Amino acid sequence: MEVELKLGLENQEGSLDLKLKDCGSSVKDISIKLDGGASWLYQGIIDAFEENIGSTVENAITKKLGNGISRLDSYLKSLPKEVPVDDHSSEK
Repeated sequence: MEVELKLGLENQEGSLDLKLKDCGSSVKDISIKLDGGASWLYQGIIDAFEENIGSTVENAITKKLGNGISRLDSYLKSLPKEVPVDDHSSEK
């Protein structure tokens, strides 16, 4: 599996703005093997849709990464723009 992210980080009036510029994932080879009971029946279905399952996994990973970057951006925006420093704060 490979995942590629391109992020942009900009200063927007004192707040950090994190943007997801590009995101992609690639599942090169997926293997799903079922065991037990009627697994012989289900295994045929799994094998027939293996490529679709890989594509669904890629899309889910990309979506989750996008959501995570969005949450991180919200957190960065919530950070204070200024931190006051007085005489007592700067003494060692």
